[in-house]
Amino acid sequence: VLFRSDSSMQIKEYLPHGLVNIKKRNQTNFIIVTCTDTKPDKLLDIVQLDRLHRALGWICVGCHFLIDKFGEIQKGRELEEHGSHTWGYDESSVCITLVGGRNLEGLPTEQSYFEEQLESLLLLISHLKKVYPDARVIGQDQLLKDEEKPYFDVEDYINGQTSL
Repeated sequence: VLFRSDSSMQIKEYLPHGLVNIKKRNQTNFIIVTCTDTKPDKLLDIVQLDRLHRALGWICVGCHFLIDKFGEIQKGRELEEHGSHTWGYDESSVCITLVGGRNLEGLPTEQSYFEEQLESLLLLISHLKKVYPDARVIGQDQLLKDEEKPYFDVEDYINGQTSL
């Protein structure tokens, strides 16, 4: 199923929804950006990520959106549901996950993302800021002390203060 959230952005929906009852979010304080922590040769989509999360015992994929290597925005959890991605912030945030985060040697790097992904990230954030105008856009690393993902300063990037 494909739906258009605005004239320039498409979100692909591959997962069935409504099969599990997930608690609804009462507030949205953050739009959190993270990554799959994978090498550039790893092609991962929302269906595969859902399977991985279920194998870990989760009820479904933890993020609301996945942006694949080609810049395709794929729907994960329903937007109004709380996620399972950033401990302590799941009930007050929307999560965007970028495929990547590591170089071919397996080391963390901000240089693992493709231009199409970053363009889609900015489009999706722009759309979500219209829905949640007071939400702070932030990297997962800024909220969790033991986390480094997505390996770039999200706030500086979206404000045009840095490039990747």
